[in-house]
Amino acid sequence: MDTSLIPRSVLFGDPDRARARLSPDGKNLSFISPKNGVLNVWVAPALEPGKARALTSETERSIVFYLWAYDNRHIVFGKDKGGDENWQLVAVDVESGAQRALTPEQGVRAQVLHTSPGRPSEFLVGLNDRDPKWHDVYRVDVATGKRELVRKNEDGFAGFIADDGFRLRLGIKQRPDGSDAYFDPAAVGKKKDEPLFVVPHEDAVTTTPIGLDPQGR
Repeated sequence: MDTSLIPRSVLFGDPDRARARLSPDGKNLSFISPKNGVLNVWVAPALEPGKARALTSETERSIVFYLWAYDNRHIVFGKDKGGDENWQLVAVDVESGAQRALTPEQGVRAQVLHTSPGRPSEFLVGLNDRDPKWHDVYRVDVATGKRELVRKNEDGFAGFIADDGFRLRLGIKQRPDGSDAYFDPAAVGKKKDEPLFVVPHEDAVTTTPIGLDPQGR
């Protein structure tokens, strides 16, 4: 009987290929795979995966998440420094490989809030650049890097859910008892403090709205 130990690299090493995704038009396949020992984004024609080429060339920290823009021309990935989780969003041109920083590099954590086929070259992102406790909402053009403030988060929302028109439809607040309360961010007056619904603390970890239908209903 062979009682040799399973090598640690088999259990904990980087995958050969992971997080495969198709471009929105279905023409290209992407995935993360090691390049010089660091996970990078690779792309290939969807019907010819053997022709994959490395799109990024990160050398220090592996890429752990990325998204296609609906313009089919750009991939956006997150990177941090030394594991500080202050994610910077970077757009890569799939054809040329040119990169563009979309969010500040240091001391700011970016989060992708929404993408939409109706706004193919834009991402809705949250940035805690003004106040480290809360993320303000911006609309960012992945092709030009232009960033426009959509909402200054002065109401203490922990997160937002938007529709495909990039309208903020739900704002989330975490209550002291561990429950999540969902509000209409556009509400005024007394309704501003009245949640639309509450997810109790017993379910808050596993229950959250996924999103809205294309019509925003």
